[in-house]
Amino acid sequence: MSELEAYRNLRLAATQSASDNMSRPSRSVEVDSALAADLVAALPSRRSVKYYLPEPISVDWLGGIQPTLQSIDQQLSGGRAALRFICAFSNIEGRTPGLYELGTDGWAQMSVPLESSDLRTMTLQPEFGDAALIVVLVGSLVDAVEHEGPNGHRQLLQRAGAIAEVVWLAAVSEGYAASIFAGFLPAELKSRLGFDGIDSLQLIAIAIGMEDAERLARAEREAMGALG
Repeated sequence: MSELEAYRNLRLAATQSASDNMSRPSRSVEVDSALAADLVAALPSRRSVKYYLPEPISVDWLGGIQPTLQSIDQQLSGGRAALRFICAFSNIEGRTPGLYELGTDGWAQMSVPLESSDLRTMTLQPEFGDAALIVVLVGSLVDAVEHEGPNGHRQLLQRAGAIAEVVWLAAVSEGYAASIFAGFLPAELKSRLGFDGIDSLQLIAIAIGMEDAERLARAEREAMGALG
């Protein structure tokens, strides 16, 4: 069976009869009260940002909440294979540009060449390639379907969505701009990291950095001008 056929079969299994599982009760998660307060406080100022300045940011805050992100994933998954946090460092304080994975032991640089300029060609939406940091959540469709049946793909997306929201709000609480977006081109992930879209499936991504307000204002003026 070819990779394409295997992918199609898994996606079919993940989607057919999914409506029969929609009646399952939703799962709630426990989060540290101090972090929860920071996330709630960030809600009013959260907005999607797609223009970023070439300024460095810290990732200490992201490493600090890794145990919480892992806990949320475990609570939502019921102990299934954990989601992976693949991060593209473009402009990070004290770090060389490259691909890193955030795990229980902290940051581990992946042996894949990456220049900051590569990100605009790697992303589905090029403007997000200017962000200082891109966090990509990756899961196993194989594991999800084996344990959740037709509902597996939806469960993966729910887990990734919940964690992405936490990362987004945490970034905003640190004073950064951020946005959830589609992520990297599948071909880029396959060629650079060997991700097959089956056992290693990109689910969602978050771009994080300092907002380029001047560029945003210019884009808005141009859009208004185009409308006459």
